[in-house]
Amino acid sequence: VMDPTGEESVRAVASVLKAWPAVKVRVEAHGDGAGDPAASLAETAARAKAVADLLVADGVIPQNVASAGLGGTQPIATVDTEEG
Repeated sequence: VMDPTGEESVRAVASVLKAWPAVKVRVEAHGDGAGDPAASLAETAARAKAVADLLVADGVIPQNVASAGLGGTQPIATVDTEEG
């Protein structure tokens, strides 16, 4: 479930993408690398798809939106501290 702030941000991106219909995007979701790798891939794939689905539901051309869950394969931060 996406929080209202996240949904608002995605809708703002959708607004820009609708103004530029030739632009293609790929939504990627990352995990922290902790836990079961297969579960992390599934979780991040679902998160990325939820964002992509919202973009399409808000009017972005479906063929212009791709999504990928990366699990913990490409972490964007460490899990060494509570802040990441």
